[in-house]
Amino acid sequence: MPTAPTDPEEFFSSYLPARFEDAATALQGVTSVGSITCRVLGSGEWSLRLSDGRVEVQRGMSDDVMLQLTVSKEDFGVLVVDAAERVD
Repeated sequence: MPTAPTDPEEFFSSYLPARFEDAATALQGVTSVGSITCRVLGSGEWSLRLSDGRVEVQRGMSDDVMLQLTVSKEDFGVLVVDAAERVD
């Protein structure tokens, strides 16, 4: 898997869905009841949901948010990008 991008837009729109592609078959038929919104201050918001085993990403906050995470852009690199690179 390629190195996790430090740009939040690229991370949520491209990298994260690609990371979950391998699990799509095992999760087929599973759909979340709501979404998780990740807000990176100064960069934007992305709502994530599971739909029939696939991760879907929507720019902005969905109407059915169940959990919202907010981090600064500086903390995004440490908390999200570094952690994603440690996961095989």
